[in-house]
Amino acid sequence: MKRRDFVRTGLAAGAVSALPGTLLAQEEIYQRTPRDAEGPFYPVGSRSNDQSDMLATMQTQRGDILYLNGTVTDVYGAPVVGALVDLWQTDPGGRYRHPSDTSPGERYEDFAYWGKATTSEDGRFSFRTYVPGAYAPRPAHIHYKVFRDNRPVLTSQIYFRELGGTKGHSFSRQNEDLLVTSLVQIKPDTFETDFRVVI
Repeated sequence: MKRRDFVRTGLAAGAVSALPGTLLAQEEIYQRTPRDAEGPFYPVGSRSNDQSDMLATMQTQRGDILYLNGTVTDVYGAPVVGALVDLWQTDPGGRYRHPSDTSPGERYEDFAYWGKATTSEDGRFSFRTYVPGAYAPRPAHIHYKVFRDNRPVLTSQIYFRELGGTKGHSFSRQNEDLLVTSLVQIKPDTFETDFRVVI
């Protein structure tokens, strides 16, 4: 059988696997991360050059530290390189640094509340932050946006099973897909977790 006839026969039979290395051979192995609400407390002001992936400094500690590690991929599992992950959250007391948040209590001058990280060659990123505090009626959560080529492609939130899950407060019907399933304690006051963002 000539190659041309073999290819035509394979496609007719749905044998996409007969064409390795082509777009037709790829199968989507991940679902896109569900979108969730931006919320009322997206940080005000322009993104500054001194924003970093270290929201909680090494000098002082006001709560449990969280190393939030992640990977940005496409639906085929390929890493997305150079994506900007824009993250904002409450401090351990459940307060945002935002003019619309009237929650009582001191804001931490040594906590950034808002940070950014750029994905590496393997799509990885990491933040050093605090385990966020809850506030009524919402459970603990972290907001984020993903930018690709300076264009926002995803706005969503992260919830933590050990911190109450979504409690029905996710705006996505796929709220189980927004849960980080485990916070791993690596020291008495330090945790880490790892999750995948699919765009």
